[in-house]
Amino acid sequence: MSSDNGIYILKTKQAGEFATGFEYRVLHAQCIENLYYDIDTGLYRENFIPEEAFAYFKECQPFFEEALALRYAHYLAEQHPILEYGVSILHHEELEFVEFDEDQMMAYDTGVDVRIQQYREARDKEEPIE
Repeated sequence: MSSDNGIYILKTKQAGEFATGFEYRVLHAQCIENLYYDIDTGLYRENFIPEEAFAYFKECQPFFEEALALRYAHYLAEQHPILEYGVSILHHEELEFVEFDEDQMMAYDTGVDVRIQQYREARDKEEPIE
């Protein structure tokens, strides 16, 4: 059975007009590919979907040094005896980590749920249940 998990470090550029460095957010997660899945096209994007990144990494305090992020990532790895994908850095140095409020996330989640329901209904019309 697949655990589909790993320790992931999201590397993004620091926010702000005069910021020049990077931010590193670290967590243990499953199904990290959800960060890239575009529900409207059914394809995986090269860059993460900001709302998905926020949903995964919102509780993570950013590190501003890669070495500290890696040290913490390996500490987390020791806490999980099974890690299918080990420790990975998700390189998105050109993107900023965007924060969303509760209403924005609820609207995003509702939109995703509506699209999923539309896909199910379309699928069910094509493949009747016997």
